[in-house]
Amino acid sequence: MQSSLASGTLIKDSISIPIDIHAYTPYTLQIKVKDSNSFILFEVSDALILNIHEDSFALGPCRFIPFSKSNRQEGCIIFIEEQYDLEDLLKNKKVSLHETSFFSLPLIISQKDGVSDSFKKYSSDLTFELMVYKQFFDQIDWKISKEPKLVQKQLQDNVLKKEGREFLAFFDSKIELLQEEIKNLTKAQREVQGFFFRKQLWDFIRESNFMTRTNVKPRGYSGDYRMMHMIYQNKYTGKTIFSKLFHKYPLETKAAEAVRNRIQIVAEKISKLANNSNNFEIMSVACGPALELQKILKSSEDFARYNFTLLDQDHEALSAAKDNLNLLENKFKKKTNVTYLNESVRTLLRSQNMLEGKGKYDFIYSMGLFDYLAPPAARAIFIKLFSMLKPGGTLLIGNFHHLCPDREFLEYWLDWVLYYRNEEEMQELADLVPAAKQNMFLEPSGCQMFLEISSALERV
Repeated sequence: MQSSLASGTLIKDSISIPIDIHAYTPYTLQIKVKDSNSFILFEVSDALILNIHEDSFALGPCRFIPFSKSNRQEGCIIFIEEQYDLEDLLKNKKVSLHETSFFSLPLIISQKDGVSDSFKKYSSDLTFELMVYKQFFDQIDWKISKEPKLVQKQLQDNVLKKEGREFLAFFDSKIELLQEEIKNLTKAQREVQGFFFRKQLWDFIRESNFMTRTNVKPRGYSGDYRMMHMIYQNKYTGKTIFSKLFHKYPLETKAAEAVRNRIQIVAEKISKLANNSNNFEIMSVACGPALELQKILKSSEDFARYNFTLLDQDHEALSAAKDNLNLLENKFKKKTNVTYLNESVRTLLRSQNMLEGKGKYDFIYSMGLFDYLAPPAARAIFIKLFSMLKPGGTLLIGNFHHLCPDREFLEYWLDWVLYYRNEEEMQELADLVPAAKQNMFLEPSGCQMFLEISSALERV
């Protein structure tokens, strides 16, 4: 076990058992009895007195669950009457409760009153139609369930290629109806209807690993590294035919195509700008899993050409980027010169020392960050990134175009809301800095726009 994070005493009637807390989740404490000759005699305690440094906290009844039947010295504790936020308690010494939101349910339910009858009918009709398709595909799964696994897979593949493609075309037609249904709504009306829609269609959303993740947002934001992996892989994933189709649909949108296109665009830009030079300094901002490095590091010689700085606020995203680079290093038997920065861009704005010793960069790029930035933040971060370029260096930023055809699908089905920009708004960013040259272009799908801007060379 890990070293002790805190200590405590379990109390039952007149019995007190001293314990150490070694780890925790938001809901449980992992504990060990302090006295090696003692053990917990009871399952439910009346209280737990928790000691965190000099502070003590009296917590209510809790249940002890041993890690094994033969060992009642180690296990976890879960509270019975109150659901304490244990992370808040251990980190901040603050007794707070997890919100169950039960009492807000009537307010949530009442939001349906702000939804038009026309949209309710659209949602109801769609629910019925999807259920019909699901039952059809589920019957096929049931009929082939006794076949050997390889036979089942081949039969499923046959259905995916024929009836499955017809279903995806049907789904396209329903998205077109959705776009027509909501075309004149305000932003506030779209938010209310989108919330209603996702609750109405939740059982179908859960059929897709991708759609579930975009809605639940386990990392706290849309577009996390696992979502990016799913988009890049673009595979049928799921246990049933219907779940595979529901997972695949969002991965075939123009928006997803744009995400896949941009890693090739970045790789080509770097190859062209580096022009066989060594120690070409590159920074990726909000790097995610950095899968574009697979397109950049294509030979053992490339490892000596580039120095990378990868910045992301999500430590799991940086860990995924490191794993991807390790695979490339093992493949080519070369080491990458890379710096990992687990920081947010707002910290980058405030800090004068974060990049101390790194110097400036030949190429800085950010493919998805600006999609989430309102104008004030976008302007500040754009100026900051441009200031970090070497003379003659290049900044490349991507932003989803306001005419992206998948906008309604992203918002209503995926709860994935972006800040879309047009050419004029991107030009306003470009006008903030004195550039030697600038270029604005769309990637092949037409969904994502790029602004490429270079700093002037210093005068000799």
